Amino acid sequence: MTVKRIDIYKDGGTFIVETDVGNFYIDHRIGNPINPSKGFVFNGYPERETGSIVATTTAQELKIALSISTDRWASWALKSITHDL
Repeated sequence: MTVKRIDIYKDGGTFIVETDVGNFYIDHRIGNPINPSKGFVFNGYPERETGSIVATTTAQELKIALSISTDRWASWALKSITHDL
């Protein structure tokens, strides 16, 4: 997996990570103090019909790809994956 681009939504912190195998979303939204999906990786925007939590192996692959990415958002996106994998 290779990271192509990382962007952040203006909802308070949802990251979109575009890779060579698809797009992934990291839920890091603020505003709701009790956000049960914060720190999870989704295959679509969190809390929409298309967004569901990805398998642990996929999240781990994304963490590896982010750790070697040179994108300016990579380290912040990596730190946002806080769900225990």
